[in-house]
Amino acid sequence: MIERLQAWWRQRSSRERRLLAVLAVIAVPTLLWYGVVRPMDRALEAGQRARDVEARNLADVLLMAGRIRAADRPIRDTRPVDALILADAERAGFTVASVARDGEGALLTIDAVRSQPFFAWVAAMKRRRGMIVTRLTARPNADATLSIAMRFQRAR
Repeated sequence: MIERLQAWWRQRSSRERRLLAVLAVIAVPTLLWYGVVRPMDRALEAGQRARDVEARNLADVLLMAGRIRAADRPIRDTRPVDALILADAERAGFTVASVARDGEGALLTIDAVRSQPFFAWVAAMKRRRGMIVTRLTARPNADATLSIAMRFQRAR
C-alpha cells in the first residue's frame, strides 16, 4: 500500500506536489477542527447543560425537603380518638349528637352544622391532629345546614 502511494507521489510533477502539500496543510487542520474539536466541544457543552439541569433539580428537591421538615407536624395526642374528636368538636363550637369508638377510629354525628366552618374544622383536624376522614355522609337540612355522619381515624 505504501509502495503504491510512493509510486503515485513520484508520478506527480513538482507543481502538483506543492499543490497537494498546500491542500494537506489546509485540509488536515480543517478536518481535525470539524471532525474532532467541534464534536468534543458540543459533547462537553451538552454534559454541562445536563449537569446544570440535574443541579437545579437537586436544589428543588432539597428546597421541598426543607419545606416538608419545616411544615407543621400534627400534635401526637395519646387520648382515644373518640375523646379527642369530641373535645375538639366542642371547642370548635359544634353541637355533637354522638361520638362512638369504631375500632381504631371514631364515628361522629352532628345534627346541624354550617358547611363552611365544618369543613374548615375537618381540614384543621388533619393538619393539627393528624386525623383523617375515612367516611363522610352529609345531608342537607331545611335551614341551610348539614346533617353529618363521619368516621375519623389517625393518619399513619
